Amino acid sequence: FFSIPSSPCYKTQYSLQSTMRHEDIIAFKERDREYLRSRRQGGGTVGGGYYSHGGDGSGGGVESARIPAEDNDDSSYNFPRSTISSSPQSQMMDGGIRVTYGTEFQNDGHFALEESKKDEKNNVDDDGVNEEEPILLTQSTHSLIFTEPICSAPFLFGLVVAAMSYACLILAMLHNMSYGEPGNSLNVPAQVTTPVRGAQYLSLVIGLLMEEEISTGVYMLRMIPRKSLKNKFPKMRFWRFTFSALIRIAMGYIFLSNMFVVVVQATGVIDIFYDVLALQFVQQLDDICFSLARMDVFGKRMRTAATQKCFRVEFERYPFSASRRKGIFLKTLYFFNIIGLLSGMAIINMKQNRGDYYCNSISVTFGNEIWEDAIILTPEGKIENSVLVFSYFDGVYKKSGEMHNRRPVYVEQNKFDGTPFNTTIPAEIKYCESEQAWVFMHKNIRKSRKKDDGDCPWILSSMETTEFSLLEVPETWRIWTGTINPHARLSTVCNECNNLADCNYHGDCTGGECICEVGTGYFGTHCEHKQPCPVLVGDWNDTWYLTFIDEANFFVSYDRPVYTYLKGLNVSVEDQDILTLLYAGSRWFGMVFEDGKIRDQSYWLQYGKEFHAFWEKAYSELTVIVSDTTSESDPVATDFYIIGERGKQYGPYGEVSIWTINTNLICFRFLGSIFSIFLRKFQIQLWVSVADNFHVCNRMKSKILYYCCFSFHFPITPAHERTNRKWFLSMRR
Repeated sequence: FFSIPSSPCYKTQYSLQSTMRHEDIIAFKERDREYLRSRRQGGGTVGGGYYSHGGDGSGGGVESARIPAEDNDDSSYNFPRSTISSSPQSQMMDGGIRVTYGTEFQNDGHFALEESKKDEKNNVDDDGVNEEEPILLTQSTHSLIFTEPICSAPFLFGLVVAAMSYACLILAMLHNMSYGEPGNSLNVPAQVTTPVRGAQYLSLVIGLLMEEEISTGVYMLRMIPRKSLKNKFPKMRFWRFTFSALIRIAMGYIFLSNMFVVVVQATGVIDIFYDVLALQFVQQLDDICFSLARMDVFGKRMRTAATQKCFRVEFERYPFSASRRKGIFLKTLYFFNIIGLLSGMAIINMKQNRGDYYCNSISVTFGNEIWEDAIILTPEGKIENSVLVFSYFDGVYKKSGEMHNRRPVYVEQNKFDGTPFNTTIPAEIKYCESEQAWVFMHKNIRKSRKKDDGDCPWILSSMETTEFSLLEVPETWRIWTGTINPHARLSTVCNECNNLADCNYHGDCTGGECICEVGTGYFGTHCEHKQPCPVLVGDWNDTWYLTFIDEANFFVSYDRPVYTYLKGLNVSVEDQDILTLLYAGSRWFGMVFEDGKIRDQSYWLQYGKEFHAFWEKAYSELTVIVSDTTSESDPVATDFYIIGERGKQYGPYGEVSIWTINTNLICFRFLGSIFSIFLRKFQIQLWVSVADNFHVCNRMKSKILYYCCFSFHFPITPAHERTNRKWFLSMRR
């Protein structure tokens, strides 16, 4: 055995400090004799010749002497040794024997061997590990798989421990992957802080260094070939030895995969290191169980298996060239592992910075707060006051291309089909670093007639937060209504779907978008709204019909259908004007559009895409009807009010008088556009007088009449069904 000094100051000197085996001594002396013969052919001291003790330097000599046991530090040095020296005169000191190549002697009674650079390279393998380092079987329960007979208790114990480790790692992987969704199967957070990002890269490197199963499995296959195992233990099967090593390697890669997933999912520095250490503990279960077996924790049979002689037997080494090739393979494997982990992390970080993991489209719902004296900058550059109903800004907001403070900027979309405005200036929701909060703002709405301080003139602001995703921000916000009110609410929901449940089972989720099923009548971003009533009849015998764009599509405002007034209401409307019932965020408004009847379809399509309840001043002198707040799909069963006098003394909605008392709105569901033509042609007026809280719903199928639904509260009985069926059949005739 050789002890290699670590300091480079020792050059290439080696000292023999332990007992050498007899065959090693013979080989050592034979090598020296061969080297001596080759050097003698050159002769002389100039050519590197060797001088014998008392010689003249023309050749070389060998000195032999026996070291008395009492004169040596180690009593095992009691065999004859030779000394070969290139010095002019070889002298024995302390009774020791020395072999040196052109250097001075050591006077400590040990072998002093200084080798050439070539010999050093041959004696040190490609990994920089001394050739004399023993090669032993790993002390692990994985080794019991090939050291013990099949079906024996230790063999089964090794398989059970391996199965437990695999089960823990696989369960952890399944749990971590269960939160994934299309487009983000690893459940990567939208963004992380800089300290977390640094910890992610460090933990990947540390975890790879801590992982020992892959390196151990490859090392065993590299250093113990079939022939070596058969020579030492003829009864051991090499395929079981290989199987054990492959179990290690596969477990190592499952560990690395788990580690990568928990690292990319983490949002805290401490969480990262806790999770990596937990996975490392699971991976070391085989070593822990083997140590416990050696301590007789699992019984005598397990202790005997864990303390067998085979775990102390040294294996012979490969020749240098073969060892070098396998060493290169191990280094290459480590290189690809670290490159793969770091490259995967870099790709995920690039996607985070690009905003790929943020929701692209969200629906925003404001509360019922009103700012009666909002300060508005008009397109002409003037400043004026207006009533701001915050629910006017309800609707779809989409992620713009820019990122602000590593977070997306959501821009308001039109209220007709959720596409960008062409001329209307939209509102924005973004993160403000100076406020440490998400804010809602509009460039033409101010809190003061003076210039607002800071770069975020917000009118709604979340509480201080560091959340990167707007969807994770609490719904309680601060709102400006002349003063700060800290109890406002703003809710958000992502419009992208992942499964049928996100489409309320009324449509298919295709490409992250809900496509509502044809024939069901459901519509909306998540197919959440029922088929709208084609005809509405109110308490004053007023009739409203659904406004169609064509035979299949109807006008929509704020994700609700638009109705057009026909007749019956005690409201005067000019012949060329149109009175419509449309939704504006939280209420239904009856608005008069001047010269509406003389406008063509292209005008209304363009107007619908640019319509905004606030900028169009929905609640103005042209609004004659207003409803209670509601979030239903249509105005059925909603109380409406006639607007009378206006003024601050009456509040933001003016003087109102109730229009429908008992919510006796009747909804007739016919075949959409067919009934609209039918209604216009024959001017049918339907009135049903029923007591409060009655409900009748009958279905009838015919070419024109599909079914009729009365919005009362009355139980269906066979008598009612027969009566209504006869009435509708007679009406059809």
